[in-house]
Amino acid sequence: HTGFEPQFRTREPRSITIHHTAGEGSAQGIIYSVGECGRGGAEWNEQGGIHWAIGIDGTLAQGIPENKRSIHGHNWNNYGIGIEVANVGMITGENSKRIPTNPDGVLAKNNPVVVDLGYKFNTHSKWQEYTDEQVATLKGLISEILGRYPKIREAIQGQNVYKHVWNLPGTPKVGDNVKSSQYTGNYGKYGIFAHSTSTNIKSDMGPTPKIVKMLLSFGFVE
Repeated sequence: HTGFEPQFRTREPRSITIHHTAGEGSAQGIIYSVGECGRGGAEWNEQGGIHWAIGIDGTLAQGIPENKRSIHGHNWNNYGIGIEVANVGMITGENSKRIPTNPDGVLAKNNPVVVDLGYKFNTHSKWQEYTDEQVATLKGLISEILGRYPKIREAIQGQNVYKHVWNLPGTPKVGDNVKSSQYTGNYGKYGIFAHSTSTNIKSDMGPTPKIVKMLLSFGFVE
């Protein structure tokens, strides 16, 4: 890795892209699997990687330096800092099997519960909630990033969290059926955005109650 490949060119971050992994895993495991380095461990993967990862236990690991472009968020790649968080995401018959359970069927102690949003987001109302440890780590990380790049913080003040982060019409109501849609045009804008706003083929990360509450603490409104 020389640092001059197009996908690793130096840039000034303007946004944060938040992802879920669609599975479990450790922070270092996520960094590896997303592609921060080659599978042999010696060379950087030419397909890119992620800047930050948070494991199921709330631990944090860094991959690509923040000032380097990486391939993680489709249209947000040029200016976005990517954060992956270990989480299954929407609960379907297939991926619900990925949530480890104890023999009695109760969620394993180190795993979060499944929450019902009260409305359908991208056709699903049930999502895996994040652990308190994950949320605390994510909140601390975002706070530090906003400190380094204050224009991102300025851009989100007073913005509706659902409209800005997930590109929804506004705050969903009980019984609604809403879909996060792809932003068009300016992907160099400042803010915090779900991966689902970069392409219509992604649904991460979902607006679970803990994530919404955490984002509101930075100046968003409902």
